[in-house]
Amino acid sequence: MFLNFQTKQEKKISVEFTNKGYTIQKISDLECYNKLLDKIYKILLKKIKPKSFSKNKIHFFNNLHKHIKKKNINSLRLSVISEINSSQEYKKLVYLIGKKFIDMIVGNELAVQKNLNLSIQLPRDETSLLNIHADTFSGESPFQVVLWLPLVNVYQTKSMFLIPLKKSMKIIKNIKGKNLQSIYKKHKKDMKWLNIKNGEVLIFSPNILHGNTINKTNETRISLNIRFKGLFTPYNKVKGNDRKLGFFYTPLNLKSASKIGIKFKLPNI
Repeated sequence: MFLNFQTKQEKKISVEFTNKGYTIQKISDLECYNKLLDKIYKILLKKIKPKSFSKNKIHFFNNLHKHIKKKNINSLRLSVISEINSSQEYKKLVYLIGKKFIDMIVGNELAVQKNLNLSIQLPRDETSLLNIHADTFSGESPFQVVLWLPLVNVYQTKSMFLIPLKKSMKIIKNIKGKNLQSIYKKHKKDMKWLNIKNGEVLIFSPNILHGNTINKTNETRISLNIRFKGLFTPYNKVKGNDRKLGFFYTPLNLKSASKIGIKFKLPNI
């Protein structure tokens, strides 16, 4: 028997996440969100040095493809990733943006992915594809969640697709020996393309099948993602792809009782 003393909102989000494997929520801390937008905007301006550009951040992000060639997009992405991970401030802002919902779904004593990831997908760019997969296939913990934060409105192929939890579990159960591309073709009808508005955040389970395709819209997608899990939940270890604490994750919000408990040793009586 599990006790449940959650508020109505917590119960609603928990039930949704348990049933679907994901939830899309409106960001409550808009101050942090706007601060993050401003910082990413300034980094991109500094690195691209466009001759003319929109002072509207969202408009600039949506039209990034007008300022950079496809062949240069990966080097730009890696350069921005390096800069945003040179300071803990960016990770802190992303955490605070999703904190309310992370607390509800995962808890508040956490392990967080060491590096914040950035994705940039230009229109009709074939080099930024993420084939259908579940993160657990590559050794991610089934206890973690992924926080996915688009910095623009995303819809249709400008967004990502996923297959809700129950259907994903059914497919994964019978996936042995099958090519993932064949899974993609067979289950197109089960895929849900997410419509996420600027100012909303997606949190999803690594156990659900998801991915993206060629962005067939005329706008660029820019998004950030990072992973959170309960600090004391199990850590997976896959040969050549270690996902352990101190390597892939770092502790976040370790509480006083845990600090004392970790140091305590029973005497030999």
